[in-house]
Amino acid sequence: MPFASLNERGKMQWRRQRGRKMIQKDVQLVFYEEEEHEASICGYELDVKQKEVTFMPRAALERFNGNGHCTPVVILDGNVPAGFFVLHAGPDALGDPGLEGYMLIRSLSVNPLFQGRGIGQQAMKLLPLFVKKFFPHIGEL
Repeated sequence: MPFASLNERGKMQWRRQRGRKMIQKDVQLVFYEEEEHEASICGYELDVKQKEVTFMPRAALERFNGNGHCTPVVILDGNVPAGFFVLHAGPDALGDPGLEGYMLIRSLSVNPLFQGRGIGQQAMKLLPLFVKKFFPHIGEL
């Protein structure tokens, strides 16, 4: 179902929602599915400097596996997995069980073959709408 929003220049931009996806231009955010995404998402390597600031997708999946408050998300360029991150909500996200309605972005990475194309930037622009649709209880990202 199409809907419109204003981009950063105040121009109307059309987006479509399909099932468990949000689409902007050719970039899509989808929930990680092991059978569909594991080989491509866990198959790329980041350079040394990038590895210092983020977990590789396989390590992130292992670290957050079993945590019901963590949701892995795949960034698609067209239909090709181009990046990955984990959405982390819940009492353990910020280390304070009294804080609710917060969500963190963890382990964000883009496959080096797709870097420099603005895919990560487009994904982050899509993210607030994605969170609003699938996690309506979240007030701050």
